[in-house]
Amino acid sequence: MALEDLERKLSRAREKGSNKKNVPRMPEREEAEVFEESPLSFQERVRLITRSVILAAVAVVAVTALVGGALYFFFSREASRGIVLSIEAPEEVLSGVPFDLTVSAENEIDGIAREAKIVVNLPENVSALGVLGGGEAFVEETIGDIGGRSVARKTFRLIAVGEPGTEKEIGVSIEYISGGRNKFRTDEQTSLTLGEPAIKITTNAPERVIGNSAFEFALEYENVSSFDFTGVTLEVRYPNEFTFESASFPPDSLNNYWRLGALNARSRGSLIIKGSVASAGEQAIAFPIAVSANFLGKDYRVLETETEVGLAPSPLVLSVVANGAEDYMARAGELVTYIIRYENRSGVALTDMVIRATLAGEMYRTDSVGTQGKVDKERGVVTWDASNIPAFRLLDANASGEVALAVPLATTFPIRRLSDKNFSLRLTVAAESPTVPSYLAAEKTTALAVHETKLAGLATVQTKSFHRDAASAIVNGGAFPPRVGVSTEYTVHWLITNYSTDVEKGETRATLPAGVEWTGLVKVTSGDSVPLYESATREVVWTIDKIPAAKGVVNAPLEAVFQVRATPAQTDAGNYQTILLDTTFTGTDAWTGLSLSSRTGPETTRLEDDLTVAGDQGRVIP
Repeated sequence: MALEDLERKLSRAREKGSNKKNVPRMPEREEAEVFEESPLSFQERVRLITRSVILAAVAVVAVTALVGGALYFFFSREASRGIVLSIEAPEEVLSGVPFDLTVSAENEIDGIAREAKIVVNLPENVSALGVLGGGEAFVEETIGDIGGRSVARKTFRLIAVGEPGTEKEIGVSIEYISGGRNKFRTDEQTSLTLGEPAIKITTNAPERVIGNSAFEFALEYENVSSFDFTGVTLEVRYPNEFTFESASFPPDSLNNYWRLGALNARSRGSLIIKGSVASAGEQAIAFPIAVSANFLGKDYRVLETETEVGLAPSPLVLSVVANGAEDYMARAGELVTYIIRYENRSGVALTDMVIRATLAGEMYRTDSVGTQGKVDKERGVVTWDASNIPAFRLLDANASGEVALAVPLATTFPIRRLSDKNFSLRLTVAAESPTVPSYLAAEKTTALAVHETKLAGLATVQTKSFHRDAASAIVNGGAFPPRVGVSTEYTVHWLITNYSTDVEKGETRATLPAGVEWTGLVKVTSGDSVPLYESATREVVWTIDKIPAAKGVVNAPLEAVFQVRATPAQTDAGNYQTILLDTTFTGTDAWTGLSLSSRTGPETTRLEDDLTVAGDQGRVIP
């Protein structure tokens, strides 16, 4: 029922009661017991009272919500004011010069902002000086409580480096607690532009130099700012091809690090570095340069740059071949013959030319070098000059020729530990003449050639046979000495020794002759691979996926044992019976890719490795 309808019904009830006439009065003592008849039923009165209560409650809630909303709006508006950040920083800074960034935090409310902390997010190549908190990407400092309607300020000392004109965005935030334990955060940011570097580096290097020829390049450094730097250091990183020779003043560390000390405003200095580049190519090589300065006891990078030096092809050309090939793979015990070819492309005659070849490698036998040049056996150096090659006194323009040397290789590898592997031969050839063409800036005309030869490995197989074989714990039965028509058992041992390279896909195999049977009894010292018998071909085959270098040299060889049963024929009487034909081993050298192989002869009942067999006991008796 609607509220208006309820009110109209109540009003009609009141009117009806007031219009009654001639109602007899009851005696006073009984008046309390007489009830005036209500115009509403009992159920309607209950519903009416209930609805009145609900309406009153709704009104209370509405008033409460209105008051709460007003209070919430007031306090939320007040809280939203919170702390306002402002940042003071220069719009442009010199690269490498410290500057101040001041952060102001204004508390616009009456309440205290507690446990306030300022975080400065640092972009790439911007660092904070003298602040312990944070890291490379940010720095933070706690400023504590900020009173109502007050301002807190914090100044950060920063340094920025990079390309001139680069814009750096620096973000600042403040975190604090307000209104109980509620946490709030305010963010702000500013930007600045990098100007020219405060320290300027000017390099003066030749545009192109000849490989293996000495040259100089100069570094001039200058503080173009009004700031005084202290603890300045200069570092020049050399490429691998560069060999340092000297500098205008000694380096403080590793031939490439100088402590310059203080570098006051508008002051300058210079450094000259001399060295050579061992390269025959034509590429440019870079020399990275870094300048650092000390602030508050810590070094900071203030400048990074680099200079390049181009390489010019030498007018004196060298080339080397070994045993007729540029990519020859040598083997232990071989004789390696090197042919060194030279050509003068300078356009002018070169005087007093000298060629030196240096042999580097433990497998060279430098005491047996065959050559027309002069040999220094101790240093492994062969020299050709005008004393043994008359044409070198004056090598005409466009003239060419060759010199040679032959050097034998050792038959055994100098292996002392498991890491001694993958041996190679290195021949370094250098040629020079004091004559320098007018178009080159060099002290002499030089040329360089380096020839490397990989040395293939070596793997061998041994075969041993026994009748009495206590070491293998295999008991061989049958008659011994062997007898015609009577079976006798023997054990065959295969031992594989691998030297200087890893071997892949190793395979050992041998054929059982007529009258010899496979018993199926096998043993191996390590690994899961065991010899298997192929009945169709009567071959015993042992396949190994990988054999490590030095296996059997500094430790025990790989070993497999298998048993065979031999029955001599009448034709074997008085002779030694063959129990296994030739054994062959093959594999692939993982270092050179070459094939490796080894072979042993047949095994007979002579049993040369069985110390329990003496004299002719292994001959077959009738």
